[in-house]
Amino acid sequence: MAEHVENVLNKAIDGLKKMIDVDSVVGNPVKVSDTTTVIPVSKVSMGFVSGGSSFGKAAASDNFGGGAGGGIKISPVAFLVVTGDNVRLVSVSDTPSEMDTLFTKIPELIDQISSLISKKRQQNED
Repeated sequence: MAEHVENVLNKAIDGLKKMIDVDSVVGNPVKVSDTTTVIPVSKVSMGFVSGGSSFGKAAASDNFGGGAGGGIKISPVAFLVVTGDNVRLVSVSDTPSEMDTLFTKIPELIDQISSLISKKRQQNED
């Protein structure tokens, strides 16, 4: 029975492999002008399930029943925009991630820390 389950699993995995390749994650470059190229970046999620059972006598190898199924989800997450020597990452997400939020707040945080340090120095000089 183990070889039957293995065959079912291998067929399911092979089928999923045929649906996805590296171009599904980092897409083919698209030239939009003489100086600008856009490269899509996606997140790929994949899952599968398989199972099987023997019926009747354990020695009867032709009494096997099994099945497998799987699915793939490809979600665009960003685009790399290459203009000359400049590369920008343009996010597709509607909701910013924690890292996006952190990076947008860094300049504000630096200004606040600089202001506190300046006030502290002024107080020490007085």
